[in-house]
Amino acid sequence: MVDARQLQTCLFEMGVMEEEDCVAVTGVEKFEYGQSNPTFKVWMEKRQRQGESRRTHAIVVRKQPGGKLLKSAHDMDREYRILRALYPHYPVAKPLGYHSRREDLDGTFYAMQYIDGVVFTDPTLPDLTSTQRKHVYTQLIDALSSLHALSPASIGLADLSPHSGFETRQIRRWYKQYQLSVDAPSSDMEWMHDWLEESKAAILGSHLHASLPTTLVHGDFRLDNAIFERGTYTLKGVLDWELASLGNPLADLGRNS
Repeated sequence: MVDARQLQTCLFEMGVMEEEDCVAVTGVEKFEYGQSNPTFKVWMEKRQRQGESRRTHAIVVRKQPGGKLLKSAHDMDREYRILRALYPHYPVAKPLGYHSRREDLDGTFYAMQYIDGVVFTDPTLPDLTSTQRKHVYTQLIDALSSLHALSPASIGLADLSPHSGFETRQIRRWYKQYQLSVDAPSSDMEWMHDWLEESKAAILGSHLHASLPTTLVHGDFRLDNAIFERGTYTLKGVLDWELASLGNPLADLGRNS
């Protein structure tokens, strides 16, 4: 858990408290679902002016996990850069500030706007009507299409990663991360890695692959990384940009299938 007093000190130093017109952090709650980087809802007390009643305000803080980290993993600075580039050209939370001193909260972190809405964790959407389900998934597909239509250069992300070799980099990086995170290798994972390496040449040599543009790729684009307006189910924001890169847009389409 994040220490509220220490977080408040950091947010004052970052200028977030002043920007949000707040005077104190009053509560911190960790989001429990699905974050490799711990993410917290932070309640703050708004500055009280004469004649006003006490008001509260919420933001979100997303930080590195504590302890030893795998090399190149949990890069908050990179993720914050992507968020700043996307806002306001794409539906993401407004970025508020980045804190680079790891020792303060056992990890670097950034603050962003809190988007109130609903996150669907069951892809069958059992509580929605068929019309509502169609609307949700249409919104999601439109958001994916809009992301891939963005020019990385136009938003300052042309140098986010190399413009070629995406599939090779992905296989190499994830296999290395896997090796560093287990005590003993799994035969199934080794088979999968070998199969990917053997299949890579055929995929990269295909006409389809050659015709695809290099786009901004989210890396984990799926229903539960999106926030929707309650009731209308209009998409309000896309979350979790840790794995974003420049590469093959079909990678996002496959992840969302």
